[in-house]
Amino acid sequence: MNSKTYLCGFASSDLFLSKLRYLKQAKNLNFYKKIFFYGPKDLSADVKKKINKYLLIGDRKIYGHGIWKPEVVYRSLLAIPDDSILQYSDVGCHFNPDGIKKLNYYEECCDKHEMLVFQYRDPLNKQLNLQYLKYLEYEYTKSDLINYFNLKFDSPIINSPQIWSGTFFIKKTIRMIKFIKDWSDTFNDMKLVDNSSSVLPERDTFIQNRDDQSTFSVLCKLNNIFSLSVYDHCEWALNKNGRDWSNLKDSPIYAKRDLKYISIKAFSNNLKKIIKRKFLKK
Repeated sequence: MNSKTYLCGFASSDLFLSKLRYLKQAKNLNFYKKIFFYGPKDLSADVKKKINKYLLIGDRKIYGHGIWKPEVVYRSLLAIPDDSILQYSDVGCHFNPDGIKKLNYYEECCDKHEMLVFQYRDPLNKQLNLQYLKYLEYEYTKSDLINYFNLKFDSPIINSPQIWSGTFFIKKTIRMIKFIKDWSDTFNDMKLVDNSSSVLPERDTFIQNRDDQSTFSVLCKLNNIFSLSVYDHCEWALNKNGRDWSNLKDSPIYAKRDLKYISIKAFSNNLKKIIKRKFLKK
């Protein structure tokens, strides 16, 4: 395989089963030069501290509202050669071995444009029997975050569909490393990212802030990052019976959000029982 693409992922300890499935599927693609996969122990002390503050109040949403994501991407970029390409994909994603042709296309796009992302806009081949959700920026970006970026509610950026942060491709260049640092900077004030109320009033159309995705999406638009429709490549549409994945038969990445949580304590106890049984048989 002549790919110049590396893969990066992350999972909290209770997503052990999802991690195993993710790594197995990724390796079976036989596409990536190397796979970087991180867990809580790999995070910086500052990020761990911020995550623990949310855990103490019972807030496990995206394990600290995705604060770890720019850190693991940045660390992976530093570990690969210049002009190489890094793919980040959430641990809930599934990888399809029939999608290698498109993976090569993504690599070409990223090589040319420095970054490739997927936006919640209509697909090129829109089917009338399917519904494609837009997730507009003003519905999922809090007013304080909009103000942080010096934007107004009437900005075209805020009135366009959001960009998915669950998978993206990024080339190791000076410009893109700065992009990730800018993304990381938004987490210096976690109130810009989490679900706390904004100081500034929200519009009636606001639903909720989408954690790392809201900051990522606005930054991508401010930097004119090249995008494709998420519905042509990763995401389900809706038919009369529910989710429809028929448009993704030749796509390498499915936004399944397949998260299988396990109790670490229960896993540890079961492991001890297995070891004890094997010991007693000897």
